[in-house]
Amino acid sequence: MTKAYIDLEKFINVKGKIKFFGEKKPLCASSTVKVIDAIRLMVQNDKRVLILTDDTLFHVRGIIVCSDICSFLGGGDKCELDKTRPDCYNQIYERPISTIMTTAVRKAKDDIPLFVGVHIMNEQNIGTLPLIDKHGDLTGIITERHIAFLLADTNIEIKVRDVMTHKVITCPLYCTIGDALRQVCSRGFRRLPIVENDELVGFITVKDLLRYFYQENVIQQFKKNNLDIVFDEKISTIMSSPVITVEADASINELAQILRNHNIGATPVVENGKLVGIITEKDIVKAMTFPSPQR
Repeated sequence: MTKAYIDLEKFINVKGKIKFFGEKKPLCASSTVKVIDAIRLMVQNDKRVLILTDDTLFHVRGIIVCSDICSFLGGGDKCELDKTRPDCYNQIYERPISTIMTTAVRKAKDDIPLFVGVHIMNEQNIGTLPLIDKHGDLTGIITERHIAFLLADTNIEIKVRDVMTHKVITCPLYCTIGDALRQVCSRGFRRLPIVENDELVGFITVKDLLRYFYQENVIQQFKKNNLDIVFDEKISTIMSSPVITVEADASINELAQILRNHNIGATPVVENGKLVGIITEKDIVKAMTFPSPQR
């Protein structure tokens, strides 16, 4: 099915400087901190993205997102956990964050037009773009979520069904946290709808998983090397339920209002009470079309 395109230029000044649309004080930490410190910051501040800098907090050294830590834990391409060793806690939580952060960070000048930044994000397939001034100092970030939220105050008539992902990968209610972790890592997802008897009963995100691995009881099990207890916990214990959903025939601006009101980046799509798709902030940004930026 051919997806619709959102001509954002009709509703927003896409030629405005990108720094006015993003976040001026992003969550930052020194690239020398440990994984446990990074997790603590992200969970306590309810953030998916952490910018790693030098000790001045001005120069970007790397970036870490929830998915990176999930990959590190759950068998993704960053995973180095050796469950046969007696030091699983140290392998995970005491490891320097610099060993798993992304170092090849695409940055942009904070005075470029918004549409150029969105083009960069779509072209590079990235969800976060750090912004720097003429001296190379970090001044903010812009994310897919910031951009998606802009649509909440428009009157775009395109329907959710025209932009959503129709083929939904789900996880059964009986699955474990280990199962869900492997699913998001292997498929590169940030979210999974949870179903039972073809009914939507829950929803999990990589942020839910990160919060789980910051729970004191989970950390203690890592210290005791009781990893089966950690990974065999049922997904129902951390999933969100009831689930925030959107109707397939809702408009994109109605969807953006739901996302903004709940500060979320995705929602399952339903029709007549049945799960028919999922729509994410990435789907929305990917659907945006602008004049090609001059190189």
